[in-house]
Amino acid sequence: MQNLPMNDWLSQGAVLASIRIGQLLIEQGILAHRLNGVDFRAVEDAWAKEYIRHAGLIDLCQQNMDPGCLRLLNCRQAWQFHLLPLHRQAGNLHLATDSADLLRAAKFAVRKFNESICVEMAEPEQLREFLMCHYPVPQSIAQYADML
Repeated sequence: MQNLPMNDWLSQGAVLASIRIGQLLIEQGILAHRLNGVDFRAVEDAWAKEYIRHAGLIDLCQQNMDPGCLRLLNCRQAWQFHLLPLHRQAGNLHLATDSADLLRAAKFAVRKFNESICVEMAEPEQLREFLMCHYPVPQSIAQYADML
């Protein structure tokens, strides 16, 4: 499945057919046959797992990094949200994050950028390495950001 801009995720009919959030909630023992009382965080968690399952992982070494896109975030924002701007393609701003930070990163990116975004998934270790390369901070700050 191709990665879709986060803003367009729910508006695409093909994507709606592949989203099985209800099934994921049932598998996790959260949802029986009705939605009453389901914590919204559980729905978000199920959505994140479904997104990760379909998006797959990218290799940041194979990505074209646009210096202009890197300037869209400051060091604090990049580390706080574990978010790495990559490039623009087909009218979308492509950003990388890891699975643990997908929801926080996506929510921040939708608020921060006034354009269509596409969130790519990267391995946490590789993402951290690239953040350190493009947004260098002392190790103590990087370790603190890992705990957020």
